[in-house]
Amino acid sequence: MGDQCGIAGDCIPGTPIAPPGEVANVSFDADRTTLGWDPIPGAPAGTVYDAVRGRVGEFPVGSGAGEICLQDSLLGPPTSDAEQPAAQEAFWYLLRGRHECGTGTYGSQATNGVPGPERVTAVCP
Repeated sequence: MGDQCGIAGDCIPGTPIAPPGEVANVSFDADRTTLGWDPIPGAPAGTVYDAVRGRVGEFPVGSGAGEICLQDSLLGPPTSDAEQPAAQEAFWYLLRGRHECGTGTYGSQATNGVPGPERVTAVCP
């Protein structure tokens, strides 16, 4: 309690630092395998990213047997996914940031633009 992240991303006693905010602007490049996103503004040194993939037919997030941790502890964008969904299927992708002082969120479920419960999955550490 009362920690802040140091220059190397380690926690040191002091003013609390919040977990990273949400990852924004997740998108694929024209090659359909390179997944990019905007780095979290103001994230301290040592912030890494976790990328999760699942099947659209297995909503909600956290309940599908097909969910995988595509890659964890990424130092920043981009990452890639060469696997293609089966015909008539689609994948969803979520990213979060984390550092020694906290773990960000995969965002929240929304209904008609109104934020709902936080998305939770246990496939990435």
